[in-house]
Amino acid sequence: MWLGTVCIGAFMAALDASIINIALPVLKKEFGVDIHIVEWVSLIYLLTLGG
Repeated sequence: MWLGTVCIGAFMAALDASIINIALPVLKKEFGVDIHIVEWVSLIYLLTLGG
């Protein structure tokens, strides 16, 4: 039971960390900024998630 919970948690963490990458091109287009600016969104999100 514990192993299944840990595996699901690890999967959800990886999914949660990678889902923001799907939104990056949309954010770039919406705000009209370069991709290196929008990458900060991903970095701040992952730092908040890790904290």
